[in-house]
Amino acid sequence: MDVRTIRAQFPDAEKYAYFDNASRSILPVSCIEAMGRFASIWHRAGFEQFPEYQQLLPDLRSQIASLLHSSPEEIALSWNTSVPLNTAAQSFPLEPGDRVLVGRSEFPANVYVWENLARKGVEVTILPPGKGYTTVEDIRSALDARTKIVAVSFVSFHNGYRADLEEIGKLCKDAGAVLAVDAIQGLGVVETDVRACNVGILASGGQKWLLSPCGTGFLFCSSEVMRNVWPCFAGWLNVKGADPRHRSILGTPFDPVDDARRFEVGTLAFHDLVGFRESLKLILSVGVKEIQKHVLGLLDVLVEELRSLPVTIQSPLGAGERSGILSFACEDSTALKESLVAERVIVAEREGAVRVSPHLYNNLEDIEKLCRALKKFFGRAG
Repeated sequence: MDVRTIRAQFPDAEKYAYFDNASRSILPVSCIEAMGRFASIWHRAGFEQFPEYQQLLPDLRSQIASLLHSSPEEIALSWNTSVPLNTAAQSFPLEPGDRVLVGRSEFPANVYVWENLARKGVEVTILPPGKGYTTVEDIRSALDARTKIVAVSFVSFHNGYRADLEEIGKLCKDAGAVLAVDAIQGLGVVETDVRACNVGILASGGQKWLLSPCGTGFLFCSSEVMRNVWPCFAGWLNVKGADPRHRSILGTPFDPVDDARRFEVGTLAFHDLVGFRESLKLILSVGVKEIQKHVLGLLDVLVEELRSLPVTIQSPLGAGERSGILSFACEDSTALKESLVAERVIVAEREGAVRVSPHLYNNLEDIEKLCRALKKFFGRAG
């Protein structure tokens, strides 16, 4: 992986050691330029004559499908993570007495979405915090015959634990439950295969590891699940028999298309989506496997340094448990975080710990800068 060439797409990476991709990414130059071009011509009278935008939505569905190892027909474009998760939750055929099982210490977006179903008589079971992440054994112990959906995060937002989706997916399949995944903290930095993991529903925004603008996101709904799901929102663009040129739109009956476009409601945020396409192009050109290898290699260096400092690593480090997030705590994590930011080392604080989340443009010099700032805070020159 040519980090030097990639780094040229991120000028601010030379000004800061930026380790906060789990909050939001720095946008690559190609993304920003694409959005600028779009804005400059959107209101031209002949906008429809620009071919680079005619394939925008199909391109995006294909790119996302490549990331997930799915098909474009299973991808619906959206605006963030919460909207597609809500769409899936409210569209799923649940009845009073059915049960939804939610993992431990989930980000609120993946809790409230499911808790909101309780008003329909659905039993929503949220696993207690425990270790702060959801294991295969947690799901095995909690599943029962009434469980229709199991909702977990691919990667924990605060400690970076990577759930074993493949084994959880097997449990769900055997139990007749659908696995629903909030993937925003893993997709783009950790290999993701919805087929191998028997994922039925997956949602992600683009503003973090996918290097894309706010206002971008999508819903994956497997073809198997889609056969039993009716969209909870009605739109005018995605019904069967609609005239794509809108020459005659009155009187078309509401009969949603068969693929995931049935979950796309109204006009999408094209100005954001053109940037989304460019960022996905960059990620796919490098390859998520290469990105994952690069990021974990950087974090390996940091872990070794942390072992000599008065901190507690809170991220699991076992095989298959790691992601692009590494969290560690000390007596005053808030002061440590503020000290690092003052040194132009951008990190976050979550749940009482400092969270570090590098990406494809970070290099060893960035990690060394972070380590120097850590030693300075703890009074160890070096």
